[in-house]
Amino acid sequence: MKLRSAIIATTLMGLSSAASAQDWNMASGYSDAFFLTKVIKSFINDVEDTTGGDLKITLHDNQSLVRLGDMKQAVQTGQVQIGEILLSQLGNENPLYELDNIPFLAANFDEAEKLWSVLRPKVADALLASEMRLLYIGPWPTSGFYSNEPINTVDQLKGAKIRVYNDITRRFFVETGSEPTIVQFSEVPQAFATGLIDSMFTAPQLCLALKCWDFVKAFTHVGSHIPTNAVVVNESAFQSLSKERQEALLAAGERAEAEAWKAARAVLAEQLGMLAQNGMTVKEANATLVSDLREVGETILKVWLDKAGPEGQAVVEAYRAK
Repeated sequence: MKLRSAIIATTLMGLSSAASAQDWNMASGYSDAFFLTKVIKSFINDVEDTTGGDLKITLHDNQSLVRLGDMKQAVQTGQVQIGEILLSQLGNENPLYELDNIPFLAANFDEAEKLWSVLRPKVADALLASEMRLLYIGPWPTSGFYSNEPINTVDQLKGAKIRVYNDITRRFFVETGSEPTIVQFSEVPQAFATGLIDSMFTAPQLCLALKCWDFVKAFTHVGSHIPTNAVVVNESAFQSLSKERQEALLAAGERAEAEAWKAARAVLAEQLGMLAQNGMTVKEANATLVSDLREVGETILKVWLDKAGPEGQAVVEAYRAK
């Protein structure tokens, strides 16, 4: 009788454990061709390992479940528990989300990491107010111009129909006399084919994923800023986890963030080499072009500070103090 009771108790404990295991969905707008997607997969494996399989996350990448522009709403409403957001696309909701996209405020990885040491808690609080908890930040490599001829002067940008990916870069190129248009990355080939755009400003990663050497011939690397994605979890879903699983999820996020920054630093030189291997002319922007673009960046920063108010001013001052 005691043996039978012990077997029943053990069986019930196993059923209870199985019932408490959770299966989550995660959505991303990017495919396996993007290095940040590889970081996501590493993060998911880390979560499963550190929770002993009690929290499993299924990745739906390449906009297969949620379009990139709808990602924030999908996480907020619980359509998916976790999502990857292009943070600067939310700049109209909160200026802090687009601060790292102001050209030449933080123009390299060292500067960007210093900026994020100040910016991160502010962004985390803003996301939490929208029912999302920040798990980690994933940076992109620095950007440049894709065009049929290398860009050597700001004058070459006048009248250029240039693709941008958020409002702050749109405003930046308006100041150069360009005709910027926000185009989602998956729509870039069609935009070139129809003449909607004739150039673009983005990181090498996008060009590799889209094989953009089919429609442009030159890449002029400028640097200027380090855009970021934010991986966020629905707050209600997070609170449904036990304390141990919450801690495991947050710790996995910390490790993923460290991995993402390391990977972004490492891939830039490799990606520039791959552009050249595919027949593109790859060059660094000359000092005059960079200097002229820096002046435009200062104009954009002043406009941003007026919009962001005292909180934005404090973040920029704290960053520059570093």
